[in-house]
Amino acid sequence: MKWQFAKWGLGASSGGALLWRLREIAMSRSPLLQHQPVFAPPPPISHPRFSGFTLLEVLAAIALLAFAFAIGLRAMSGALGNSTRGEAMTQAALEAQSLLDMQGLSVPLRAGEQQGRFADGASWRLQTSVYRPPVQNANPAAAFSTPEPLSDDDDADGMNRGGGIDLFRLDLDVRYAGTRTLHFSTLKAQLAQPR
Repeated sequence: MKWQFAKWGLGASSGGALLWRLREIAMSRSPLLQHQPVFAPPPPISHPRFSGFTLLEVLAAIALLAFAFAIGLRAMSGALGNSTRGEAMTQAALEAQSLLDMQGLSVPLRAGEQQGRFADGASWRLQTSVYRPPVQNANPAAAFSTPEPLSDDDDADGMNRGGGIDLFRLDLDVRYAGTRTLHFSTLKAQLAQPR
């Protein structure tokens, strides 16, 4: 082993110098050891910044959630109101259709006006008038806009005897949910009634 020490330039008697030389060789081959002493304490470990939420971020998230919740409640409230109004309108339309269908079944139709209330509290007003189709009119819908007044050749009870069939126009106004109004208009035919 003597020859190995001689190769490094150290004598056999210098054991402490041998360790010193090994340290230098190791430092020259490792870039990490070149900049740090061998027995130096390790560098301090830097603690990463805490990754939690700050109070301001939590408050902003709660405010945003409350805002979204308020918008959602308003939308659901509006949908519930629309549903209630739609239900009331459907009920009024069904009652009006039933009332119009009953006209002329048990009692013959006569010109005049009737009014009353449905079971749910909605009020109605029905105006019945004699209807005569227009002789020649370019706009057939125009005849539906206003009923024609009775002339002298009509009977006193409002019947039109032409052709053995009497035509009547029924105009029904239904007031429901306080201020809302629906208007229905239809024509009904019946056999001419004897005097």
